[in-house]
Formats: sequence, structure tokens, C-alpha cells
Amino acid sequence: MSLERNIQKTFMNKLNKLGFARKVEATNHAGMPDILFLCKSKVYFLEIKTDTGVVSKIQQYTIDQINAEGGDARVLTGAIEIDRFLIEITWRIK
Repeated sequence: MSLERNIQKTFMNKLNKLGFARKVEATNHAGMPDILFLCKSKVYFLEIKTDTGVVSKIQQYTIDQINAEGGDARVLTGAIEIDRFLIEITWRIK
């Protein structure tokens, strides 16, 4: 299992304790973020990268399009950004 997949699996387990999270496996649209997460009526589209991971042009375009339509799409790079997101969500659900 790649490092990125291992990080995603651990992150998914934590997200599912806070809300509803699913890995986006295959879609007919290249560039879709890795994870769809719903918590307290809010939907997040999350692209997970390792500290050295790079967002592709199509991934960034897709994230920009989701955000332009009022969605919340983010790239979380490395453990620090993932932990910050988890803290943010934990505060929102209190």
C-alpha cells in the first residue's frame, strides 16, 4: 500500500467517527478529490497528498470549479494540514 493510500485510510477512519466519509474510487470525471465527507449538513471534497505530493492541473481545476459553485473543496498536504482539518471539524460539531 502506498504512503498516500495509508494516510487516506487512517484519515477516513477518523472522519467516519465525526461524520460520513467515503473514498471516491472511480468517476467519469478525472480530477475528483479523493474523499467526500459530510458533517453537520456540510459537504467537503478533500484531496489528500503526502508532504511531497503534487496536485495535478486537472485536480486543481476540479477543486477550483467546486469552490466556484459554493462547495468546500480542499487539498490537505501532510499530517499537519490533516490534523488542522480534524481540529476544525471537531470544533464545528461541538
